[in-house]
Amino acid sequence: MELTRRQLFQWGARLGAAGATGWVLTQSSQAQAASQSPPSSQKGMLIDITRCVGCRLCERACASKWGLDPTDEHPSNQWTWLTQVASADGPRYVRNQCFHCLDPACVSACPVAALRKTAEGAVIYEEARCLGCRYCMLACPFQIPRYEWHSWNPAVTKCVFCYDRLAEGEAPACAVACPTGATLFGDREALLAEARRRIAAHPDRYVPHIYGEHEAGGTAWLFLSDVPFEELGFRTDVPTQAPPRRTDAIMRLVPPVAGGLVAALGALAWWNQQEEAGPGVDRGPEPKAERDDEGGPSA
Repeated sequence: MELTRRQLFQWGARLGAAGATGWVLTQSSQAQAASQSPPSSQKGMLIDITRCVGCRLCERACASKWGLDPTDEHPSNQWTWLTQVASADGPRYVRNQCFHCLDPACVSACPVAALRKTAEGAVIYEEARCLGCRYCMLACPFQIPRYEWHSWNPAVTKCVFCYDRLAEGEAPACAVACPTGATLFGDREALLAEARRRIAAHPDRYVPHIYGEHEAGGTAWLFLSDVPFEELGFRTDVPTQAPPRRTDAIMRLVPPVAGGLVAALGALAWWNQQEEAGPGVDRGPEPKAERDDEGGPSA
């Protein structure tokens, strides 16, 4: 079976368009990944579990700031909450809230940009954009986002790091309310230095691990403890590479591979169609034979 020049040009154009589309989508994916790098002004919180007395003033401050009902114990109404964990030498009180990852999986997973990261590093949620797919809940390595299943107009809920206060250079409400210094607000790098200083100064008081320094690529919320974190319910199986970076290598291959596959399947379908049509199929006008000076066909 022969291809006419027109058909050859058509299939060449289709293959070229598929390749160009794949390249454009790949560049877009790479640009999006680059735009999600941690901001230079990344703020953070250092939670020292050894100093927490379980007063729950952080919970009340959060509820007051964001208009939540402090008596409503439904998970979606709690943006920050304490968990009491039994230990051999007394209970420990563990803060729970969004970790505000440096490279958040929830932001990467959201198809409508309802979640985004601010210049200060807070991961915030815009309800007006949300379509309720709950991909963010599946993507979060810490299983933090909650959903208002009980509401007729449900939304995703989580800590938003008092982003409005951060923009004004102020500490989050929970940090201001803490009476024991268990919650410390500041630049993430400075908090890491302070955490290392405490561990070095009191190696008998702290386990040599700053939770959140490397987990899931690093988080804005950092934790110190005097007992192993796995005993307090922290996930210790979280990889150190940010989830979005783990999938980038694969996702960058999807557009060109998909474009090539579509082109190949189209070519195969056309070939089968020509074979089934048989030799009588119209293959376009045959090229005219050139004639010599005497009027006969050229050799």
